Amino acid sequence: MGIRVIGPDGREWVVSRSIQWPRRRRLGDADLFDIPYFDFGAGDDFFGGILAAIAIVVIVAVLIVVFLPLLLFVLEALFVATGAMLAFRP
Repeated sequence: MGIRVIGPDGREWVVSRSIQWPRRRRLGDADLFDIPYFDFGAGDDFFGGILAAIAIVVIVAVLIVVFLPLLLFVLEALFVATGAMLAFRP
């Protein structure tokens, strides 16, 4: 089943196309720890730089908001415990 087409040089072609559903990948086909590779074409330096800058800003924000207060809390707890032992010793 197809369409008959006549080219500019007089040759006759039969053009057809078949549509298939994409195959689903099973979980075992890919490694869970694979990092996806994104290719943005020939000028991917600009987009890569933007994505890297966004990733760095997000990582620094998480470090400042989550890990810095946690580190300060642990250090303060150590100072308080040391001060309590030194102040209340017999």
